Amino acid sequence: MIGQRRRRATGGTGLALAALAGFVGVLAGCSQPILLDEGELRLTRRDADPARTAPVVLFDNRTTALYRFRDLNDVTILFIQGPVDRPRRVTALTMIWKPTAGATPVDRTATNTAIRCLAFRDSPDQRDAVGVYGGGGFMRLHTDPALGRITGTLLESDVRLIDRSEGFVDAWGRAGVTGTFTADRDDAAVTTILRGLHPRLEDRLGYPRLVGGGRPRGPVSIRFNGTQPRAGLALGR
Repeated sequence: MIGQRRRRATGGTGLALAALAGFVGVLAGCSQPILLDEGELRLTRRDADPARTAPVVLFDNRTTALYRFRDLNDVTILFIQGPVDRPRRVTALTMIWKPTAGATPVDRTATNTAIRCLAFRDSPDQRDAVGVYGGGGFMRLHTDPALGRITGTLLESDVRLIDRSEGFVDAWGRAGVTGTFTADRDDAAVTTILRGLHPRLEDRLGYPRLVGGGRPRGPVSIRFNGTQPRAGLALGR
């Protein structure tokens, strides 16, 4: 079931689409590392005291993790927390070019991945609210995405709030996302989820906004030197 953490690649598309049958209508929403418990992806606020502020977990073994593979320069990974038809948080990583071992220099300004995170809020003081966080980072995949399951590492990254509905309270500020993850391939399900999120976002924001899931139509420019990132990421479906 797609509501559980792991969905194997075998028969994945059929199972995922069956579980998502009502989804669109409802949303009308380096070297190989040692991965412990399938990894963990964390968002850490940059201006917070790490001793007093716990990071936000964007991926762990309770997270639905699926990816779509078009080619080695176009891989979209979704991390869905909460029910798939009404997620409380969705994080999308889109690798727009694949680094080559021994040939790609890595430093704090390197960027090959667009990041989008949607935080849906439905508490009494933030009813029907949503915040859209965006930025970029550097990601390495440690397995071949054509095989049906990937493991990867998101290294340096920078994200900030780029859009929000009325009443949404930004609790993250400027933040970094790092860690390791695994995900199963299901091209059709990822496409369905992305398309379903668009009307849900539009309903809460009051205007259309794409989530991501394709190569940028313009250049990507991200800075990590203490200033806010510039993330010109007009992403397609």
